[in-house]
Amino acid sequence: MDFGKNVLILSQSTVSKGQMAEAYFRCYANSGNFTSVSLGNDVLHPVSIQVMAEDNIDLTQYQPKSIEEVKGQKFDYLITFGAENQSFEQNIKATQQLTFATPDLQNLNLEEPELIQFLRETRDLLKKDILKFIGKHLLEGESSNHLLMD
Repeated sequence: MDFGKNVLILSQSTVSKGQMAEAYFRCYANSGNFTSVSLGNDVLHPVSIQVMAEDNIDLTQYQPKSIEEVKGQKFDYLITFGAENQSFEQNIKATQQLTFATPDLQNLNLEEPELIQFLRETRDLLKKDILKFIGKHLLEGESSNHLLMD
């Protein structure tokens, strides 16, 4: 199915939340234009790669992109995680903006076992929010078109 929607995922997370979200969008929506950009973090977090692999997602193919790479583009949706700098959001052209409320690691000092658990919980929250988003925002037009063709 081609949803024809352009979705920008804006993250300043140090644990690759934007790339995690982009990977789930590509996995479950199958089509559309999904782009994640990072505000300052230009490497994938190794524990994020491990945690996503547990859900059969290869995060290594989703390298962080700079916000400069999407400058001037128009998006149907801008998705943030609540901690992003407002000045960046104002410079992005998007019809709708949504925030996925996920915990942030920036002020936490976790050892690896706690970090793995934290990222598993974050992954599960992201997956749930993305599946809801796909059902509500991307499939609603597809469903009405399907009903008209029956």
